[in-house]
Amino acid sequence: MASYDMIIPVPLDSRREHDREFNQADLIAHMLIRQMGLKIPVKKLLKKNKITKPQSQLHRLERLHNLKNAFSVRNSKSIQNKSVLLVDDIITTGSTLNECAKLLKEHGAARVDFFTLARAQTI
Repeated sequence: MASYDMIIPVPLDSRREHDREFNQADLIAHMLIRQMGLKIPVKKLLKKNKITKPQSQLHRLERLHNLKNAFSVRNSKSIQNKSVLLVDDIITTGSTLNECAKLLKEHGAARVDFFTLARAQTI
C-alpha cells in the first residue's frame, strides 16, 4: 500500500448517519487501520452539506447532478500537501469519489487515492 498521511471516509448526511447509527465508510477506514497495522489517522475532514437522494437509486447523469455542492472541506490546512486515501463502501459510476477527490485537491491535497470494498454496475 502506498504511503498516506491520512484516511478520509466519505461522509453521510447527518440525518442518514443518525438513522443508521454509523457511517459505513468510517467503519471501513478503521478496519483498514487495524487489519493493515497502519499508523495514520482517520480524519473526518469532509462534510456532507445537504441531504441527497441515495446514489444507488439514480441513473448515471442524475448521480452527477445529485452531488453538486453536496460536500465541503472542514479544515483546508489539514490537507495541504498531504497524500490522502479516500474511503467509501461501494463504487458504481465514481461520482461520489470523484466529487470528494476533486474537492480535496482544490483545497490543497497533493494526492488523493481511493479504496472501496465493492464495485457495482450502473443502472
